[in-house]
Amino acid sequence: MTLKKIPQDHRDAVEVCLTYVAENVTSFDEIVRYRDQLQDEFKNHTILITLDNYYQARYTSMHRTNSFGLDDYETLAEQFDIHSDEDYENLPIDSKFKIREINFKHEFVSEESDFETYWLDYEHYDFFRRANFNPIEVLDQDIFFIVVPVKDSPLALTALPNGYFSCDMEPNDVYEMSEHLKKAYGYEFYGIGASLLCYQKTKSFSETEVNHLIDNFFEISSMTDDEIEYTEDPVVRKALEDMIHHHDFLFLIYADPLIPQK
Repeated sequence: MTLKKIPQDHRDAVEVCLTYVAENVTSFDEIVRYRDQLQDEFKNHTILITLDNYYQARYTSMHRTNSFGLDDYETLAEQFDIHSDEDYENLPIDSKFKIREINFKHEFVSEESDFETYWLDYEHYDFFRRANFNPIEVLDQDIFFIVVPVKDSPLALTALPNGYFSCDMEPNDVYEMSEHLKKAYGYEFYGIGASLLCYQKTKSFSETEVNHLIDNFFEISSMTDDEIEYTEDPVVRKALEDMIHHHDFLFLIYADPLIPQK
């Protein structure tokens, strides 16, 4: 597996960010090493990795970007000295990203953010568990590394603002959850796919902190059906304890999984 920079005019590149790819990955540890390598090179940026179904995530992110006008420059034309579409196309890539970031903040970032709800249907619990205990099993073979010019990791969502279908979490919900996990528990936003989000643990947790996070997880998530209260299932709680206490990364589902349930 080698890391390659994608030409900016290539269809696989994120339009407003530098993009790299590692093909035919076989180990999540290798993904982490490449990501760390890029993070060392781009110190004032956040390196966002892709997870599952990159092309689906790109496609629906494009629709979300267009529907909210995240790349529209009209109101910012004077600030960026843009007088035509050609002027926009000739902007440096960081300027194009800045336009999207300004529009993203206007549409999706609230000064009074208060995250309350995380969606997780129990029918997807097995996929959720596999993603956390053996992530390489559910990730794409080719992983993309997006060099996002922001230091605050939740804002890296600007590069791939997915959340298009009615059953998906909206970009503002994903952003607010990422802010909540960072401020409350020290998790940094690390990756996004068509169905999955990934967060990196930046500190060790005590047993009390692990239990608090699990209690919070049950409070904000929907893991019930008509017959069983899964928040009272000791097997589920033990699995969450293992995920949080013994793993450096936390994977969450934010849209209906597109990967076949193995």
